[in-house]
Amino acid sequence: MSDKARGRSSPLGNSQGNGQWLTLVATTGGKLGLITGLVHDCYFDVDKIEFDEIKGELRIPFDYGADKEARVLRRIWFLSKAETPFLEALLTIHKVKNWALNDTEGIGSYDFNELTFDEKSQTVTVKSNVPLGLSAEVENLQVSVSISDSVVDRQVGWRMFDFRLTT
Repeated sequence: MSDKARGRSSPLGNSQGNGQWLTLVATTGGKLGLITGLVHDCYFDVDKIEFDEIKGELRIPFDYGADKEARVLRRIWFLSKAETPFLEALLTIHKVKNWALNDTEGIGSYDFNELTFDEKSQTVTVKSNVPLGLSAEVENLQVSVSISDSVVDRQVGWRMFDFRLTT
């Protein structure tokens, strides 16, 4: 059954996308938790982090795995082999006064585990499952995540069977 027959359309049919971006902005700790939920377990490359001193923006590009758009290629018992599209995405920390990166492990690619904000020190910290010191001192909390409809990669892998995945 096609996506249109299910009553939903997918922007992922075209690998070029339509140039559409979905953006979520956090200005409170609760909304920062929502952003953490979106980026959790996504990977970023420290060499691609950019700081725009004029705008006061720390930009961390990453690829967002659109699991709900995964296409099942094969099923065996409770396992499914699926192709997952990865979308262009960007985490931005706004109103940055200064920032620090301490890449002690030197592996280059890290996962987002948690984003935290310390009100006393006005510091946003990006925590990874691998030791990494990435923090930004800000004027006030404003963090955004933007996810595009442009597919930058497709990965095939095995997972536990998921009835939501399409065939």
